[in-house]
Amino acid sequence: MPREIVPQDAFRVEAPVPYFRIHGVEYRGRQYVDDICTTLLAAKTHKEHVRHAAKARPDRFRAYSLPRLYAQITALHSHRAGEYASQVEDVRAFLAGFFGWTCLNTLSLVRWRPRGLDEVVHYGLPKKRVEKAEMIGPDGRITDRAVDAECYAQKLCGTTDGVGVINSRFKWLTGKDACACRFNEPPSIRQDVVVSLGVCNYDRFDLGAIESIDYIKPALGVRVVEQKLLQSK
Repeated sequence: MPREIVPQDAFRVEAPVPYFRIHGVEYRGRQYVDDICTTLLAAKTHKEHVRHAAKARPDRFRAYSLPRLYAQITALHSHRAGEYASQVEDVRAFLAGFFGWTCLNTLSLVRWRPRGLDEVVHYGLPKKRVEKAEMIGPDGRITDRAVDAECYAQKLCGTTDGVGVINSRFKWLTGKDACACRFNEPPSIRQDVVVSLGVCNYDRFDLGAIESIDYIKPALGVRVVEQKLLQSK
């Protein structure tokens, strides 16, 4: 893929044909051109989505980790009032429709441990990344101080953004507050669970990490068209 350095603020959105093409998605020092398919990928287990993503040809759509999806949402949210506001709203409404209809699998998982730090594993970044953190805590809105979900939300989304910023982006996307849906106490044995996203009970957007990796669910279909080094500010 191209490696030339590009300036920042190269954002634009192209209408679905049958996908949305988003230019200027920034993630970990690179700027991406991403396509989002307008149909969901077939329902699979987390392991099957990971295998499919690893084997798919570059021109094929595959599932993404939550940090890469969050980077797309961040790019869209940051340009919601700009030159491409109408196209951004089209993508937002499209994504909100899917998240309001079903929970979607990602290529991220949480490894809940009975002792010590838990692990957050993100596949396809393009390589696997593992982070350790204390993820146990109560359920609830991530902005609620009593829920204490800043670390949880940051590790799932792969960002240093505070919970206020994270919530503002997901609330713009779905119209619902983002909520932690997680293990409230350590399990008796290690459990790997998929990170899934979706509106629950019509009143909240769950950042979920409670469902078995064997559950079969669809996922957003995304592909990288191009990636370039991001010019430093």
